[in-house]
Amino acid sequence: MPEKYFFSLLLLFKPWRILDDLKMQHETYTETFNAVKDDLQEALRYGNLRTELRNILQTAFEKVEEKVAELNEERKNIVDEGPDNPLEFEALEAVNAMEDKNNFDLVEADISEMNEQAMIDKLNSDQKKYLIQSLIKLGTKKKY
Repeated sequence: MPEKYFFSLLLLFKPWRILDDLKMQHETYTETFNAVKDDLQEALRYGNLRTELRNILQTAFEKVEEKVAELNEERKNIVDEGPDNPLEFEALEAVNAMEDKNNFDLVEADISEMNEQAMIDKLNSDQKKYLIQSLIKLGTKKKY
């Protein structure tokens, strides 16, 4: 009776092409099974691990699909209140640009009130040299 049992186990778990391959060099199927049982147990652990990992992956994919569906549903329920601003930040560049424009208008008004000589007098020596060289390159006839 045990011989048939070990034969069926070898038949299921040991690769073979012809039935004589199952006995290998042993006389009985019981001896063959005892010789390869460690390999069969390792193969069984490997198969169980693969099955477990496949189930874990399947569960992970299902959770991802649920989350995607949930996010898509939330997107449908969002009321459009203008341009997207999910972080609710203020566009600082636009604010700074307006401040720069306003400051430029003030500087422009101050410049128009000053005369050229007063502005040149406020320059340091390096700035004056650069101004004179620039004016010479531009072909200005004035002397400063």
